Amino acid sequence: MVESKNSNLQPPPHKPDLSAEHERLGRAVTKIISNYARELDALPVTSDATPGELEKIFDEPLPVNGISSDEILARFETDVAPHVMQIPSPRYYGLFNPTPLPIAVWADALASAINQNGAAWRNSPSASIVEARVLRWLCELVGYGSESFGTLTSGGSEANLIGLKCARDKAHGDVRDRGIRAASGDLVIYASEQSHYSLVK
Repeated sequence: MVESKNSNLQPPPHKPDLSAEHERLGRAVTKIISNYARELDALPVTSDATPGELEKIFDEPLPVNGISSDEILARFETDVAPHVMQIPSPRYYGLFNPTPLPIAVWADALASAINQNGAAWRNSPSASIVEARVLRWLCELVGYGSESFGTLTSGGSEANLIGLKCARDKAHGDVRDRGIRAASGDLVIYASEQSHYSLVK
């Protein structure tokens, strides 16, 4: 790919003004989030709607045509937001999901805006370096040496799956190259009743 260095080039006349749309939607979403944070303490932690009632709200055929961004936000406010689990609420005592800090919410928006592909350094130079640094910190935190390494996952299920694969490859080196049939005997996993439900899957 050749990138022009001519700063005088103008975008084609038909190209939409994405910066203006980002700003408009950003203001609209900011208002929704700010109102939610302001009202959070007074909201019920759970919705009274039954699964059947929620099914009726979203029971519609696969749309042929899309809808506007304004309609999407309106539907979020009327159909989605009233029936979410209020995990950020101080009265939520469910799982270990933490209340998101404001910077975490908006950092997600920044990550979505730059939309990096972390599969290779060339696709995401700075993001790849940041990931490597975070992993280095985590290794140091648990006392691993300089030769240690890791990967960031989307959650517990993916992390456990990768952990099981690493354990399998360590126990049966041929499996990685020749497939599961290369294992000498059945593969057995030992886990307590308190283990993560992903192990059953």
